[in-house]
Amino acid sequence: PDCTVRGVGGAAPNLCDTSTMYIQPANPIRQMSGREAVTVTIHTPSGLAFNSPVKFEQTNRRFASAVFWVESGAHSVAVSLNGVSLPGCPFLVHVRDPYGEEIHVGGKAPAGVPKDKKFVASAAGKAQAARAAATKSSS
Repeated sequence: PDCTVRGVGGAAPNLCDTSTMYIQPANPIRQMSGREAVTVTIHTPSGLAFNSPVKFEQTNRRFASAVFWVESGAHSVAVSLNGVSLPGCPFLVHVRDPYGEEIHVGGKAPAGVPKDKKFVASAAGKAQAARAAATKSSS
C-alpha cells in the first residue's frame, strides 16, 4: 500500500492523552474512497491488544483514528490497509507518565516503603504525601 501514518511523531504523548493518527496516501495525487479496509491495532506494554476505531474524513479524503493512551511505556502500533501492513508498521509510540516520578516525604521514604526501595507515585499519591507532610510540619 502506498499510504502513510501521520500525527504520531514528535513529542511522546502523556498517559491519558488522546492522539489522532491519520492514514492517508503517500502520493497526494491518489485519493482514498472511504471503502478501504483500514485497521489500527495497539499493543500495550502490559500485553493488552485492541483495535482503535477508524473513521473516514470525507473532506480530507483520509482515515482518522483517535487513540486514548491508557498505559505508560512503549506501545506497538500496527496499521493495515486492505489486510496489508503499511510501510514502517508496526512502530513504537512511547507514552510517558508525567506524574510517575520518585517522591519522598521530608527526604524519607513514605511509611510502609522499605528505605532501599524507590517509591513511584501518581498525582493522587503526590497530593496525599504533600498533605501528610503539611500535617506533620504543623503539629
